[in-house]
Order: sequence, then C-alpha cells, then structure tokens
Amino acid sequence: MTLQQMSFFVAICRCGNFTAAADELYISQSSISKSIIALEKELGSELFVRTTRKIRLSEVGRRLLPYATRMVEEYDNLLAYTAQTQRTCNHTIHVGGVPVLSIYGLTEVIMQFEALHPGLCVDICEIKTADILSQIKGRALDVGILRLSLPLERKPQDLTVIPLIDDWQVLLVPKTDPLAGEEAVCLEQAEKLTFVQLNSDPLVAAYHTDWLKSVLPDAPVYLANTQLSTIKQYILQRGWASLVMEKVAQYAFAPEVCSLALSQPLCLTLCAVLRKDISNYDARELVRFLRAQLPGKTSFL
Repeated sequence: MTLQQMSFFVAICRCGNFTAAADELYISQSSISKSIIALEKELGSELFVRTTRKIRLSEVGRRLLPYATRMVEEYDNLLAYTAQTQRTCNHTIHVGGVPVLSIYGLTEVIMQFEALHPGLCVDICEIKTADILSQIKGRALDVGILRLSLPLERKPQDLTVIPLIDDWQVLLVPKTDPLAGEEAVCLEQAEKLTFVQLNSDPLVAAYHTDWLKSVLPDAPVYLANTQLSTIKQYILQRGWASLVMEKVAQYAFAPEVCSLALSQPLCLTLCAVLRKDISNYDARELVRFLRAQLPGKTSFL
C-alpha cells in the first residue's frame, strides 16, 4: 500500500470516475486503473462497485476513504510547508519553452502565478525543443513547454506530459495567389506552390514538413534557418507558401499574408513536460495553474 495509491483512490472519489481523476493527476486512465486494481488485490477486496455506466464505493471503500483522505491531506500540507520554507530562500522554478510563449499568453499567466507566490521566482528561457528535453532530463530545467503531436507514438518512460493548448495548422499564401479567395482549402490544392518552412527548431519543422510530404510528396520545400519576418518576405516577394500554426499566423503574418484554413489540418499541442521523479512542489503547482488558466486545452492522454 502506497501513498500514491491512496492519492489515486481519493481523487477518483472526489472526481466521480477514473477518467476525470486521471486528467486531474496528469496520468493515463490505464495507469490509475492498474494502481487501484493492485491496491484492491493487496486489501483482498474491491474498493469500487463497477457497472457499465458508473462506479460507486463499496463498503470497504467507504470505510477506507476517511483514512486515505487524511493521509493525502497531511502529505499535501507537508509539501506546501516545504515549498513555503523554500520560498523564504527566494526559490526559483526554471522553465524552458519554445519561443512562442507570449504568442499563446503563457508568459502572462506565468507572471500571474509568480505574483500570487511571494518569494518565488520563475526563470524563463526560450530554446529549441531538443534543448528543452535535454535540460529537463539533465535537471537544469524544472518545467519544459513544447509543441507535440498528440497522441504520442511512444510515451516517454521518465517524463510526464500535460497538454495545455491545442492549435491547428493553416496555409499561408500571398494575397495575389488564386487560392487566397477561398475560405478553406485542401492541401492538395497547393500542389503547384513552393513551400518555405521555418527551421530554427528542427523538431517542430519536421511536424510540418512530414505532414506536407505525406500529402504532396513532390512539393519543393525550402527549410529556412531565419526569423518569421523573413518567412513573411519569402511569401510576399517570391510568392511562396508556408504551413504554420494559426496563432503564429495571427501574430506574425496578419494582415499582409493570407491565412487559409485547411480541411484536414495538423493539430499541435503546447504541452508542459516534467520529470516523473520531480519533487519540486512549486513546479507542479505552476503546471496546475497553467492548465487551469489557459483556454483550449485538450483532454489528457
């Protein structure tokens, strides 16, 4: 019997089902189910009466709940006390994000969190995806914020991934392009265009280029290690096209460049990433705050 199992049990009781509890705790439903089944096996009794439509506490579950609740509350109080002690020493949360945090409002929300926690400093650096992952694993960063295509093909064993904001790909073309008058297009309609894709973060660029090549394998693609302002000029002056996320298009390309909705767009999600073994209470609270404050979040994995 572990404290984690007690925490899962209390969360399920509070949320009313396994799915909502898993979402609140940033874990998969299968993980929380396996943990409760293991606990039931150890206790020799079911904690929940399960039906196809809902769950309810068993008699053993009802007797266990007040004890489990006290255990979890005392542990949370201990973590909060430790965090408060750390803050008196100007505790810092180190956050690494891809360079779009302000575009999506994350910087503002992070500053709000910092203002609510005197003695706590949130240090933000904006770097490439590969560097974020490397520094998370190397413990130089407490929290990473990066783009991912969900669901993940392979879930990392040592990291917890928490979705924050979904965004969808759009097609950018000059306003003089024949497609510019369309409200929405299929990517196949852009088969005669030359594409320019921002390559300052190769892992992010690969999402766009792989998606493009899966639909238009012969499309010419120029990968540019440059700024968004230069990508804009390639579109305006050379008549090229580009695939970017809608929020980025609104921020960096409107109103000069035409942004077209795609009938089957790629969805990328800004996600917070934490090491599974992280004991930094404030870092986890920051992620909870981000998830609660930001609109457009997807359901958990």
